[in-house]
Amino acid sequence: MSTTTSENQTQPSSHQRTFWWLLSGVWLVLSIFMASQLVLRTAEGNYPVNWLNGLSLEILYCLQWIALSPITFWLARKFPLQSKKFFAGLLVHLVVGIVMSSLTMAGRTVLNTIFVYKFSIPLTLDHVLRNMTEALDYGVMSYLLNMLFSYSFVFYTQVREREIRAAQLETELGRAQLLALKMQLHPHFFFNTLNTISVLIRKQENDLAVEMIAKLSKFLRYTLDKTNIQEVTLEEELSAIDLYLEIQKVRFQEKLHIKRTISPDVLNAKVPTLILQPLVENALQHGISKREDGGTLELSAERLNGKIHITISDDGNGVQERFDQLKRRGIGLQNSESRLQKLYGSSFEFDINPNPGGGTTVHVAIPFCEEMK
Repeated sequence: MSTTTSENQTQPSSHQRTFWWLLSGVWLVLSIFMASQLVLRTAEGNYPVNWLNGLSLEILYCLQWIALSPITFWLARKFPLQSKKFFAGLLVHLVVGIVMSSLTMAGRTVLNTIFVYKFSIPLTLDHVLRNMTEALDYGVMSYLLNMLFSYSFVFYTQVREREIRAAQLETELGRAQLLALKMQLHPHFFFNTLNTISVLIRKQENDLAVEMIAKLSKFLRYTLDKTNIQEVTLEEELSAIDLYLEIQKVRFQEKLHIKRTISPDVLNAKVPTLILQPLVENALQHGISKREDGGTLELSAERLNGKIHITISDDGNGVQERFDQLKRRGIGLQNSESRLQKLYGSSFEFDINPNPGGGTTVHVAIPFCEEMK
């Protein structure tokens, strides 16, 4: 069974409600301004308009655009300014704008007949069509106003969401670092490492013991040094994993075999800090360590279809009970998946699959982005 996480892109309903209220307020202010212009413009003409009629006409005209605003708001989200889809959306805007402008100007013709001419001029189809074409520019300007407001509000909500996502990401990163440190000091790992060092000292294999302490120190220092860094190169992350695995190899001795297949063109790709350690830890603790004769850990990374694909596979304990536990996501897997979601939205994959011959494979795919040199 494979699971892939995606992010819901729907704008929060509170944002939409705010949009409707703000847009209605803007059109209300404009209706008062346009009503004043209409009253002043017709004061010396054959069909003078009083304030009540003028305001009623303009408010009803603006209500048409408020009613059509869900369409303009949807178009602004569908064809964002910073996306290549916007250029394709220009044609859509042109067609929709002309249709909306024509409809609203037809409605305004009816309103003019009621509030300005007071039915002294007959409302005929020719009269409606003539006004629709002659005053189309007025309608297009109204459409552009709706679109400008829609794009402004969509941009604002996107900025706010990025700020919230950044704040959440900082929290998730902190949790990940604490989790990684906790895993490194996990009783099984920490005490087993100390026990291995003490055994080496008793055997007077002091050089190997010193080397193991140095690797442990470097590994812990790497964790602390990356406290405020969200992404590092895959090469840096692999160097930290090498330290971790070398410590584990001393513990497992000949029972742990490691295979690496890393494409050279992905070494400079950016990956989340400390994303590999909990996945490797999971493979060792719940897979290989359960087998008396140990097993093999395979780590691979390659670039494919604009993404970097990282796979961690083991041939350890692959019984259904273990796989069901993995699907429920332990703390490490939950944290890793949550960080990927915060960093990449829906543009990532995080899959867990059982291997046919036993063991489990964890597959991660994220957008390929190289570190600037």
